[in-house]
Amino acid sequence: MKISASCLLLISFIVSQFDSFAQVGWIQRHDLPAVERSYSTGAAANGKGYLACGQTPIMSVDDLWEFDPATNSWAQKPGLSTSAICSWYKLSGFCYTINNKLYFGLGSYYYGGGPACLVSILEYDPATNTYTQKAGFPGAARLLTSGFVLNNKIYISTGDAIFGSPVYEYDTWEYDPATDVWTQKANFPRYGQGWRHEFCHQ
Repeated sequence: MKISASCLLLISFIVSQFDSFAQVGWIQRHDLPAVERSYSTGAAANGKGYLACGQTPIMSVDDLWEFDPATNSWAQKPGLSTSAICSWYKLSGFCYTINNKLYFGLGSYYYGGGPACLVSILEYDPATNTYTQKAGFPGAARLLTSGFVLNNKIYISTGDAIFGSPVYEYDTWEYDPATDVWTQKANFPRYGQGWRHEFCHQ
């Protein structure tokens, strides 16, 4: 049976694509040297990844970890409550990066009377390893918000206003770190949501 040149070219292309997929794949990196958790948050800055807070099998935690892909290693940084600005264990909040600084906000925490939602916003600067309190979120306290960063501004929308009970919000807010000001924008045009959805624009 004679195989045409175009058919051979197609076969060669398919084989090369499978070879490319095999070379890319997933590579396992070093495990987080801390207790397993859910509802954590994180972002990237200065070529490193940051993971913070979350819910362990027995309690909430407020720690912050830095991952360096170049050395495949983790380094623990000061946790959010060690900033002397807040003293709570946080979960289901947001974290975004602007100008190589991390912005943590909203979420929930546990205290003597039970869980509650937050409006606090913290800026973490990896260069100085310090936290700075920023203007509080002017909308209702909530967790599990959706959002994104665009033109060096943070956009937050929807979320669950009561921990453990579905009271979903649909308002949308813009935060400008340059002026430390929140501005309300058009409401999300459908029913409120209580699960995080995010995307990256470059």
